[in-house]
Amino acid sequence: MDKNLYTGEIDKLIIDIYLVTDKLGVGSNSSLYKAINKKTNKIVTIKKIHDVFKDKLYIKKAYKEILLHEQFSNHPNVSFLKNVIKTNKDIYLIFEYIDTNLHSIYKTDLFNQNHKKYIVYQLFKVLKYIHESNIIHRDLKLTNILINKECDLKLTDFGFAKIKDNTSEDYNDTDSDLNDYVSIRYYRAPELLLGSKHYDESVDMWSLGCIIAELFTGNVLFQGNSTLNQLELIIKITGKPNDEDIASIKSLLAKGLLEHVVYKGKIDITEYLKKGKDKLSDVTLDLISKLLVFNPCKRITAKIGLSHKFFDDFRGLVGFEDLNKEEEAENKEIKGSNVVNIECREDFKDSSKDNNKDNNKDNNIET
Repeated sequence: MDKNLYTGEIDKLIIDIYLVTDKLGVGSNSSLYKAINKKTNKIVTIKKIHDVFKDKLYIKKAYKEILLHEQFSNHPNVSFLKNVIKTNKDIYLIFEYIDTNLHSIYKTDLFNQNHKKYIVYQLFKVLKYIHESNIIHRDLKLTNILINKECDLKLTDFGFAKIKDNTSEDYNDTDSDLNDYVSIRYYRAPELLLGSKHYDESVDMWSLGCIIAELFTGNVLFQGNSTLNQLELIIKITGKPNDEDIASIKSLLAKGLLEHVVYKGKIDITEYLKKGKDKLSDVTLDLISKLLVFNPCKRITAKIGLSHKFFDDFRGLVGFEDLNKEEEAENKEIKGSNVVNIECREDFKDSSKDNNKDNNKDNNIET
């Protein structure tokens, strides 16, 4: 039946091109839909970013997401952005359609141990790629990890990504309003919880450790109900930080906040993770423990993680480029061509004024 179910929510320009069949989810300022291109009959995912032109920061966030998806368009583990359509108030991002996300199915019996290892491998692989491009994702969570029936993984949603300034060792932190809430609390690294503005890609590696633990146990690892409670749960596993650890956070607030954290002694992470439905191997526990380190300077990187014995079963197999030392040439293409600091393009700034004029000319849809 050729009938759009969401005509009241979606601009007519989109309705004319796509048959919208399902609403997949709602975010803080966006909605996701499943749709069919009426011309090609291909299924796509439409992300509607609401009222994007009402605030410069919203425009900048949307522009960053578009730019980085374009930057990483050739990587097999980044969701492919097909098109961008501007309307009077909103921006619509047209993505390839992926069956589901990790949050929807990780507690099911669909995955065996090798499936889970393959998922973890792909996460390390894509993080190595984006980190070598001087990008931190900063919003790693199960819903931002898409997965298809073949267990192929796609990382999505780069709206909160942070871009390194090529002229310094720091990452661009000018979007202060966007940086106040980075990642869901459950996956947030200690340095973010403690208010640091000087951090690096190790925040993604902390989130990855939480995700791996959740994937293998079926339980959220640190499910705090506040910032202080989250810190309490963390140091129960990592142990009470010493002066060196606190200094590594690079936050004037760290010492004061940690004084309010109730510390009841350290428990072994092996015992802590035994509550999961699957028994974790010593190798898996070792990998997780190398990611969940309070001191960000002591966490393993994505590149080092790929040499961990966790991946030994895959070494030598065709298709596992990182493990077979074949991806170095590929990664050389992105070194030296990192994304520059983002400044809002004039056409994004002013498009709320004259969007309609160029819609028919600019919004060519994929064939």
